[in-house]
Amino acid sequence: MTVSEQMNYLAVKLDDPSMDKWKGPELLVALNNAQTKLANLIHPGYLTELQVEELNVDVTTGKLDLSTGLLNKVFRGKEGVVFVKVTNGLVATETEITKTKVFENALYTPSLKDPAYYVFGNNIYIVPSAIAKIDVCYLRAPKKLLYEFTYAAASPASTSEFSGDASQGLSASDDAYNGTTDKERVVIYDKGKDAYFVVTDYDATGNGKGERLFTVSPVADANFGTGIFYFLTHSFDALSLAYLTSELNESLHELMVLLAEGICWGTEEETVARGKAAFESAYDEIKLLNVRYTEAPGIGAKGKRSGRQGG
Repeated sequence: MTVSEQMNYLAVKLDDPSMDKWKGPELLVALNNAQTKLANLIHPGYLTELQVEELNVDVTTGKLDLSTGLLNKVFRGKEGVVFVKVTNGLVATETEITKTKVFENALYTPSLKDPAYYVFGNNIYIVPSAIAKIDVCYLRAPKKLLYEFTYAAASPASTSEFSGDASQGLSASDDAYNGTTDKERVVIYDKGKDAYFVVTDYDATGNGKGERLFTVSPVADANFGTGIFYFLTHSFDALSLAYLTSELNESLHELMVLLAEGICWGTEEETVARGKAAFESAYDEIKLLNVRYTEAPGIGAKGKRSGRQGG
């Protein structure tokens, strides 16, 4: 289902098909929360769409900081690390920090022919520590259910202006996204700059600086070039959702809607029971899926090290 289809389905389940009570942005928030909740609860084997492999990652004295050393934050912490491999070498065997004492025994000390790793304190530790580069496969968080709008530099380039893409359905009316009061102004998120901005002016014609010209505050740390932004507030955060689909496997989309239903019903005292019923139904299905999941032997399985490889 596209996100628009999920929203319409959710509205029907909430007895509000016209979205008179539950507005689009509210349903979108519920679906985003449901997507994160589902990705946290389901077996990692169902989340292959979220797997990322980074090659030639630098480690320092055998340590990689998961907060700063990778392009994405690792989702689900330690459980989100799928495998670690020595670059141009062997896959490392996962172990626990409580079992590393045995490495002091020369017979069980990891080597380039038998490397090991463990995760502790939001760091990956690779042994032997002389290893300088590793390949890491991990889970990243699912992308927010918000359409990605592209932009280009204004003319001339600026730290406060950029030009949107008219073909993506942006408004042809001046001041469509800045309104007349601070409360009406739109908040956007710039993906590349990892920063939030408030739209202070919107010029549909561009006045020679480019059509669909956005002026934002505060100023950015560098000129806007080409990039991606999301709308985060008002009805604008529901734009172009007919072209957007959750990254999670399509077989999980209906389950997302069920969780979102529970979230919505649970916000009002008179419908808490309906929310509880929706959650219980979703949790029963998740539990069944997790029980049914079986990893193929030798494929993507994590070998636990107890002193020697294969032990």
